[in-house]
Amino acid sequence: MMGARTTAPNGFVTTFELAVGAHLDMQAALQPFVDNSISKTLNVPENCPFDEFRRIYDLAYDKGLKGCTTFRPNPVTGSVLMPAPEPEQASHCCTPEREAD
Repeated sequence: MMGARTTAPNGFVTTFELAVGAHLDMQAALQPFVDNSISKTLNVPENCPFDEFRRIYDLAYDKGLKGCTTFRPNPVTGSVLMPAPEPEQASHCCTPEREAD
């Protein structure tokens, strides 16, 4: 998986915490209500094995999905989703040294 993630409120998950099947199930649930086509981008880790990567498209096909998009980060294109950098610990604004500010 990718780097550190922020903690979501109870009852919520991030895209990295959902299984591939859950992403595809959501698309399959919405597709009957879309006249044209619908596609959902699945972000897979850079080290995703080819067989696992291919299985995404097999699952999409088995569910009758009209479209499926995957993104696999690499050194050339980078990554679409990046975890936010850890915030630096700032000094408190109200210290005796800053009283004159």
